[in-house]
Amino acid sequence: MKPFAHHLHRVANATTQATVLPSDRATPLMAAGTSTQKLEGIQACRGAAALLVLLFHVTQLTQEKLGQPFVFNLFAFGSAGVDFFFVLSGFILFFVHSGDLGRRDRLKPFMLKRLIRVYPLYWLLTLVILPIYFVVPQFGYGYERDFWVIIKSLLLIPQDHFPILIVGWSLCHEILFYGMFALAMLLPIKRSMSMIGSWLLGTAALLLYNSVGFKLEGNFLVQFVFSAHNLEFLLGCVAAYLVLQHWLKAQRLFFLMLGVSLFFVFGWSQAERGLESNFLVAYGVPSALIVFGVASMDVVRSRPLPRLFSYLGDASYSIYLTHYPCLSLLLKLILAAKLTERVGYPLSVSLLLLTTLLLGGLTYTFLEKPLVNVLRKMLVNPKLTKPTVKLVSTKAMNILFLDQSGALAGAELCLLDVVQSYRDRCLVCLFTDGPFKTALEKQGISVQVMAAQPLAVKKESGLIQGLRSLGQLLPLAMTIAQVSRTYDLIYANTQKALVVGALASFISRRPLVYHLHDILSADHFSATNRRLAVTLANRFASRVIATSHATKAAFVAAGGRADLATVVYNGFESTVYRYSDRNSTTQLRQQLGLEGQFVVGHFSRLSPWKGQHILIEALLHCPPDVIAIFVGDALFGEQDYVQTLNAQVQTLGLQNRVHFLGFRTDVVPLMQLCDVVANTSTAPEPFGRVIAEAMLCGRPVIAAASGGAVELVEPGVTGWLVPPGDPHSLAAAIAHCRAHAETTNAIA
Repeated sequence: MKPFAHHLHRVANATTQATVLPSDRATPLMAAGTSTQKLEGIQACRGAAALLVLLFHVTQLTQEKLGQPFVFNLFAFGSAGVDFFFVLSGFILFFVHSGDLGRRDRLKPFMLKRLIRVYPLYWLLTLVILPIYFVVPQFGYGYERDFWVIIKSLLLIPQDHFPILIVGWSLCHEILFYGMFALAMLLPIKRSMSMIGSWLLGTAALLLYNSVGFKLEGNFLVQFVFSAHNLEFLLGCVAAYLVLQHWLKAQRLFFLMLGVSLFFVFGWSQAERGLESNFLVAYGVPSALIVFGVASMDVVRSRPLPRLFSYLGDASYSIYLTHYPCLSLLLKLILAAKLTERVGYPLSVSLLLLTTLLLGGLTYTFLEKPLVNVLRKMLVNPKLTKPTVKLVSTKAMNILFLDQSGALAGAELCLLDVVQSYRDRCLVCLFTDGPFKTALEKQGISVQVMAAQPLAVKKESGLIQGLRSLGQLLPLAMTIAQVSRTYDLIYANTQKALVVGALASFISRRPLVYHLHDILSADHFSATNRRLAVTLANRFASRVIATSHATKAAFVAAGGRADLATVVYNGFESTVYRYSDRNSTTQLRQQLGLEGQFVVGHFSRLSPWKGQHILIEALLHCPPDVIAIFVGDALFGEQDYVQTLNAQVQTLGLQNRVHFLGFRTDVVPLMQLCDVVANTSTAPEPFGRVIAEAMLCGRPVIAAASGGAVELVEPGVTGWLVPPGDPHSLAAAIAHCRAHAETTNAIA
């Protein structure tokens, strides 16, 4: 990884692209106000400058490692991308912040934005590279393992040698530029201009001193503070001033072509003839002419540039920070694999270039951009950490509903009720196909299945399994983000939907509502999944709808924000639960062979925590005419539990008193034929949908005293509560209902 010494001081300076921030180019501040003009051409210039530096290093490295020139050494002048970047830096700072000069109130957000833009990604990559110098010291210069060198490198304190990540040398200059501009904000304009003028005058004096053959030896700090690169920064500021003043509007194309011509003439002279010239004159002035011409055209451009150009500009910082280590590693692999002998030099170098650009783009998309956005929200304007829910009438609001399941479980049944009110203004996106999709389509609801296969992560999954599922989650989130741009709100109905919805909300800037149907406790979720749900909800959700106070309490206990959660009990359309006539109930009892029996109904998917085994055991302690019907099936890979239940029935000799009816669509008639409906959950119910449905059907309820059930059932008034997991207490409650039929029916 040892870099080339030739030209490297100036090449490393190419990192000055860090000054051009996404928010800067979107909303540059004009001297007299604010403009929303996008500087797409300037972004394209950043991409071009990054490519110049990349091609320069390819030229140098392939010549040394592979022994062949790259494109006839045409890009030997690519180090001039350094000068281009410094001019761009001055242009952007002045164009964006000229209206902030002398305004102390703008100093803090200015510095925070720029330091966030430069340091985090630089730190991460430095810390990734640093161990290599400890393992293979010969890759470096020998000072990389020194403690103070590491500290100064991380802090971008100038040194008389390269920092750990070599391009950090140019970032030291960038921080100096920021400091000078910050000084112009902090102090009154006249005072700050006199100080900055003295700084630039000192720079010019040192440049003149060096140009006549003298050298200021032994004072690295003076050389750094009064570097000639400061004048390139000044040239960028002058170009921005002229653009803001709309100066020489008719000649914008002339200046652009003049700048390009001079830039490449000097570059050709350097590459072909080896002519050396003052880089400020050779590349600084032409760069300023190019920037002035491009920005002047940006101001009047009506048609956008191709997205690729602006993307390369956006990703240029990541490309620059990663390209040299990437080239070094890939060339070692090319040599080890003898790739040039197998596929030839042109194809090998093409793969080298494409892979390096791809890595830079991936670093920008999945690391730099999200990292900068999150830090800005947290530090620059924490009040705007997530999109807020606009006060939009329900008649106008378009909602994108997300649900992970294709099965008809409680959360899905609730969503099926909710979407009725948004029939013509919503889309339901499912991550799995199944009966839920069919039920939605029967109701005339637009629905799409977004994933080819179910997400691998489960409630009990730990960190490793969660990381493995990223390959599914990230593409799905990107797709959902794209779809959500035509909707006002993203509504996540399950935890997996929350994960995908949070990422989509972050990308599309659509507000997110999370409908929490789960108790976030160790009974239901792994510690990793609890932390993930709470973190995503706290950071990205505008509102968390909790199905009960128990659900909200568990959310808060797990670290959720209490002010974010609102308790909204599930709603029901009461006409659906209209009482059937006695004859219909009698006929259904006869069909099922339940005549003359005291029927206890259990309505739930077959799952250990739903406690069907508790009711089966309770039957042993009930009169022989008490039988149980179980409506529901295993939904989420719980077939082993179904076999356990069947074995339990056989062992206890209850074959004639237990009926497994499986999944049924005629739930209401089945509830109405029951003498009592039992809820036997061994862990707290988030709400207890079956309890509410039984009450709507006019049936008495016996429920486990935990979770949402405690909020729905008032003992002796609206039902009975028994300790969770206690078959004896359950049997006693059933016997009481059987013995006091008149009182039981009155409560129902």
